[in-house]
Parts: sequence; C-alpha cells; structure tokens
Amino acid sequence: MKNSKDIRTLCFLLIIVSVRIVLWWKAPNYFLIWLPFIIASVFILYSIKHNHLHYSVFKSAVLNRIYENILGVFTGTSMNGAYVIHLVNHHKENNNSNDWGNTARYQHRSEAINLMKYACMTPLKFLKAKRKWLQNTAHKSIGLVSKTESWIIMIVYFVMLILKFEATILYIILPHLLGQLVLVSFNYFQHADCDPLSEYDHSRNFTGKFINFFNFNNGFHTAHHHHPAAHWSEYKRIHLSMQHKIAASLNERNFIYYFIRLLLSRNQKMTNQKSNEILHKINV
Repeated sequence: MKNSKDIRTLCFLLIIVSVRIVLWWKAPNYFLIWLPFIIASVFILYSIKHNHLHYSVFKSAVLNRIYENILGVFTGTSMNGAYVIHLVNHHKENNNSNDWGNTARYQHRSEAINLMKYACMTPLKFLKAKRKWLQNTAHKSIGLVSKTESWIIMIVYFVMLILKFEATILYIILPHLLGQLVLVSFNYFQHADCDPLSEYDHSRNFTGKFINFFNFNNGFHTAHHHHPAAHWSEYKRIHLSMQHKIAASLNERNFIYYFIRLLLSRNQKMTNQKSNEILHKINV
C-alpha cells in the first residue's frame, strides 16, 4: 500500500462489498427501503474508484488490477472507462465546450429541470464519446483493457443472474444505473455556473465534514483539479492553502442547503437573457 490512509478506503470497500453480497443473496423484503442506502454505497465506491484513478492504492500492479475489477463489478463501470471519461477528457477540458460532461448544455429557466436533463442524458453522452475515443485512439492497449474489464463485469453479472435473477436486477444492476445518475449529478453540482476559464473559480467546493468523510475529500474539487496527482487525504490541506483565491460563493459548507437552493432557483443566464429581450423590445 502506497499510503496508510487508504486503510480507511479498504475498510469501506470491504464493508460495502460484504453488505451488498449479503443483500443480494438474502434479497430481503422492502426493497425500496434498502435502495437509497445501496445507491449511497455505490456513490461511495465511485469516490474510492475516482481516487484510485488518480493515486493507485497498491504498489503491486497485480493487486491494483484485482482492486479495479472489484470496483468495476460493484459500480457497474470499468476503471478504464473512467480513465477515458475523467482523466483524458474532463481534467483536460474542465467543463468547457469540449468537455463531454459540460454542465452548460441545458439552459432551461428551471435549474431543477436542467439537473434532471443533465443526469439522464450525460451518461449516454459519455458512453457514445468514450466509444468514439477508444475507436480512434492510437493506444490500442487502452481499448483492449477496457473491453477486458467490461467482459469481466458482464460475466459476473451473467452468473449472478443465473443464480438469483430478480435479486441481481433489484440489488445489483438497478442501483448501478441509478448510481450513475447520482455520479453525473455531483459533477453538475461541482461545475454548474462556474467559470471554466478562471484559474480558481472553475469548480464548486463542498467543505462540510460529513460529505467529505464519506466521499473521501472529493468535495474539495478546486484543489483536486489543481493537484490531480495528490492523494485524497491532502485535498483539504491544499484547499485551505488556496481558499482565499476562490470566490466565497463557490465554497459551500452545507451540501443539503445548496441542493435545495439549486432545485428552487432559476437559471441566471436564462433570466438575464429574458430581461435583455424585454429591454430590447422596450427600446425598439
């Protein structure tokens, strides 16, 4: 292990995987009660997966491959797919017009509608763009690894479907699909209405202790973009060192409060555009 702080990462992984296997095998009643907790666990695994992508947990390449495939099975997406979408595209483009996950794509007056459109359509955009990139890349080994990881996920799911069809749909596949919506929504929260051309105001930060405990400091997003190779345990320290350079409005302590405000807010760009149109008509 490269960093002892990842003992916590492995403990989370072990607990989540163990609980999810038990839930799949036992398939308890009241599925809808369990579903939010399963989706939350998938999101935690996505945070773990993201951090491993930037700073691998193990020194051993073999252990890293095993770890990555476990994460792939319990999130429903390959590590190599995340590499292409996140490292190759997002960190290079950082929410500009070339970013496959650009948050300015939908401009309805209601931010709640923008969020819903973004959450539902962006995973499809990712899938299409990733496939095109893999077809055109000169690094054919990346495509081979991506296919291998995807086949491992599909084979495991196929076996699980044979053993327990309904439980696999309800406790494995459905939470992974819904987890994708949560994942891309969080990207929206981190970049919507930020300035992709700004050195420090390109991302929104969620600085609360609770959210950063469970998503392994991924709330400190500006720090992460400035130091993508840093270990996740360093994000808070880096954030504090540059906090004075970031617009105060982009440092949110309470995620729930921000989320409620977002759902109730109007798209400022659309509001300004409408006001300009009215003023133009008056002047004419």
